[in-house]
Amino acid sequence: MGAWALDPYALIPIVLGGVLYAIRVRQVGLDEVRPWRILSFYGGLLCLGLAVMSPLDALAETLFGVHMIQHLTLTELAAPLVLLGLTGRVLRPLLANSWVQRLRVLSHPLVALPLWFALTIFWLYPPLYELQLNDEILHAVAHMTFFASGLALWAPIVEVLPAPEWFGTGPRLAYLGAVWFGGLLISNVYWFAGTPFYETHEEGARLWGISAVGDQANGGTAMMVTMLLIVGGTMVALFFRLARESELSQELIEQGHDRAKVKRAIRYRRAHLLRSPGA
Repeated sequence: MGAWALDPYALIPIVLGGVLYAIRVRQVGLDEVRPWRILSFYGGLLCLGLAVMSPLDALAETLFGVHMIQHLTLTELAAPLVLLGLTGRVLRPLLANSWVQRLRVLSHPLVALPLWFALTIFWLYPPLYELQLNDEILHAVAHMTFFASGLALWAPIVEVLPAPEWFGTGPRLAYLGAVWFGGLLISNVYWFAGTPFYETHEEGARLWGISAVGDQANGGTAMMVTMLLIVGGTMVALFFRLARESELSQELIEQGHDRAKVKRAIRYRRAHLLRSPGA
């Protein structure tokens, strides 16, 4: 538990991100950025720091189950929390850069989902996994990649910037269902593997008195629990939102509003502007 590693290569970007965010929020105005967004952003930075500088990082080099928790912290906790702390106005100076605009394609739902799945499989592939465990630079690149893929994966759900017009609440539910299914596939590989995949973790598992196969199963369980709590919880919230949107849409259409206009107003939470007085 004393293995806190204040790595400057990890600490400096996190601190710099926190400082730049504070400056930008001050420029935009506290009345424009709600307190829960500020708490969310710094909560995401905290998760990021805990994942790469706390004893979790040291233990992750020993046990695969903990290594999976570390990666999931980057992808499923830190990334969406950081995104929830952002708004279009906060990001405006960054969006003025052409290279940032080009990178936005990575957050398209049809790009982000396969990208997340492919990168997860890529870094879990045994030879490459062992290589990055024994190379500090490659290990850091892996962590950055997991965090970046998490940002891309959650961007169309959080929708700091507008997602494609067709990507409403229903498609978002299907999208998260695909994320959950992808996580289930990976979990099953580790649950039912009859042999250990990673030599490095075989010795670590023995030190903790568990089998290497059991350690791998723990990694699969960590992924599935995360999918149930975070992805599943978000899906439940979206399901109830879809029901409310359907009811509101019907109400506004019956009042004589154009269907396309109603759909857009509900999508961007402006339906109250269409309501008839006294409705």
